[in-house]
Amino acid sequence: MTAYRPSRRVKLLRLWKRLWRETPDLMEKARLRAVQAARNTYQGRNTKLTEYVREWPDHMTNADLKDRCLIRATEFGFQPRSLKTKLKRLGLITYDPAGDVWKNTSK
Repeated sequence: MTAYRPSRRVKLLRLWKRLWRETPDLMEKARLRAVQAARNTYQGRNTKLTEYVREWPDHMTNADLKDRCLIRATEFGFQPRSLKTKLKRLGLITYDPAGDVWKNTSK
């Protein structure tokens, strides 16, 4: 019978646990660098989205918005529906039910 050999993932998790226990200041610095790198990545992507949406017209129909999302979704790493949701969450577009149009609020 062969002895149990932990996977690479388990070995890495054990290493991290030991490093957090023995050198927490070093691990905290690494964590802060990783958080800052992630923040820069997302802020950069949001800035690019904002610049892209500023070029759109002030009012769009559902079909217009869908076409625009289809064109650039993969460039920004989204599915078209996810891009539309992201734009709504960032406050770059809003829906006006009275006029049945999407308003570009990024300008």
